Amino acid sequence: MNKVATQYKILNESNTDEIMLVWPEKHMNSDFSIELEINYAHIINLLIHHEIKTYIVASENNDSSVLTNIRKKNNNNMLKILNYECDDIWIRDYGPLIATTHIPDQRVGLTFEYNAYGEKYNYNNDKKFSKILKNYFTPKITCYDEKRLSSRIVFEFGNLTYNDDICITNINSIREHNEGRDIVNQIKILFEDNIHQRLYFIDCPGITGDDTDGHIDNLVRLDGKKILYMGTDYDKHPDFKLLRNLERQLLQLRSNLKDDYEFIKINHGANTIMNNSKNDMLPFSYLNYLKVKDIIMLPVPDKIESKEKNIFSNIFNEKKIEFIDSRPFIVEYGGIHCATLNWYKYE
Repeated sequence: MNKVATQYKILNESNTDEIMLVWPEKHMNSDFSIELEINYAHIINLLIHHEIKTYIVASENNDSSVLTNIRKKNNNNMLKILNYECDDIWIRDYGPLIATTHIPDQRVGLTFEYNAYGEKYNYNNDKKFSKILKNYFTPKITCYDEKRLSSRIVFEFGNLTYNDDICITNINSIREHNEGRDIVNQIKILFEDNIHQRLYFIDCPGITGDDTDGHIDNLVRLDGKKILYMGTDYDKHPDFKLLRNLERQLLQLRSNLKDDYEFIKINHGANTIMNNSKNDMLPFSYLNYLKVKDIIMLPVPDKIESKEKNIFSNIFNEKKIEFIDSRPFIVEYGGIHCATLNWYKYE
C-alpha cells in the first residue's frame, strides 16, 4: 500500500503574527542606502508598535548605527537579532513558507531549490538560510521543522499568493528560473500531493524593471475572497498591453474557480511610473504589500493623492493600513513583500 503524503496547509498571512527581515548591509553602496536603512527602521518600529514581534537577520560584525539604535529602544520580547550573513535582502524568496499539519501546534517551513532568479546574483549563503533557521527554531522548543518539497525544482515564494483554499502562481517565472524546462505538470502533482490549497496558474511576463521574471506578488494578490490584480487605464503605461493580457487570463481563471471571488482591479496611473537616476523604469506595484495579522503595509509611489489612499482603506476595510515609501526598495528592484517573511509565534 502506498504511503499517503502529509498534507500541508499554508498558513494564511492574516494568521501569522511575527515578521523576519534581513538588514540591508549588502546594499550600503546604493544611492539610496541611507533612505533604505531609515525605511527599515520605520517599518520595524511600526511592526513593534502593532505588537508584531520582529526578527532581524544581520551578520555578527554589523556596525550600523541605525540598527544599534533600534536594538537600544526595543526589548528582546519584541525584537530579536539572528546572526547570519545573507547575500541579499529578498528573504521572501529564499526563506521557508510556514504551513500547518494535522498535528496541533506543529509548524513546517516548506522549501524548494533557490538560484537567485536564474543565477542573476550571488546566492551561496541565501540557499542555506532555511537550514540555518533550524539552529534558532529547534523542533523540541518551537514545534518547527523544515520540509524540502523538491531538490530539483526552483521556486520562490514571492511567486505564490494564497488564502485558506487556493493559491496562484506565475508559470513564466518558474520557466525562466528552471532553464526553460516545462515543469508545470510536476508542480501540479507536487502541490496536489502535498498542499491543502488548490493551485491555479497565470502565464505572464514580469512588469517593466522586474528582475524576477514575473513574480505574482506584483501582479495578483489574494485577500480572503478578494482577488486583487494590477491594472491600468493609462494607455501610456509601459505595461498597458501586458496588464490587459493579465486581465484576460483572470477572466478565464474566474470561470475555473469553484467559489465566488470578487475581482478588484488596482489601477496604476501615471503617478505610479517611477524611474531611477538613469531614467530606467522601476517595478512599482501597489500589490507588493506586506500583510501580517490585521496589518497591511502598502507601498506607495513618490506622489499619491488622498483619494487613492481612500480606495485602499475601502478594500482593506477590516485592516489597519500603514503607507510605506516604496522608492528605497524599488531602486533595488524589490518591494516590502519581497523583503519580509511572515513567521509565527511559538511561545
